Amino acid sequence: QHVQYNSVTQGAWVDAEVIFVREDGAIMIDLKDGHWFSLEEQRAKFRKGRRKAWAEGTELQYFSITQGGWTDCKVVEVREEDQAVQINIKQDYWMKASEQDEKLR
Repeated sequence: QHVQYNSVTQGAWVDAEVIFVREDGAIMIDLKDGHWFSLEEQRAKFRKGRRKAWAEGTELQYFSITQGGWTDCKVVEVREEDQAVQINIKQDYWMKASEQDEKLR
């Protein structure tokens, strides 16, 4: 899940990704690995965020129905205006941001 975190250190809202959620609702984000934010902290320090754009050259995994699971891939091109990407295993196909959220990790 994409969120924005109110960083005291940076003095600004910064983009972050929730990487773990515990049964009690506490979350861990990619920017503060190892730190769990309680529900109370989340209300004060987080807001709904934009999705993070992938960069050219990023190594990912693509969920392939044909292959029956996750397959290694690499971002080969990014279209800045809408954040669509092309990956090396789906040549000439522009994957929209909404599809990336479901099929790339």
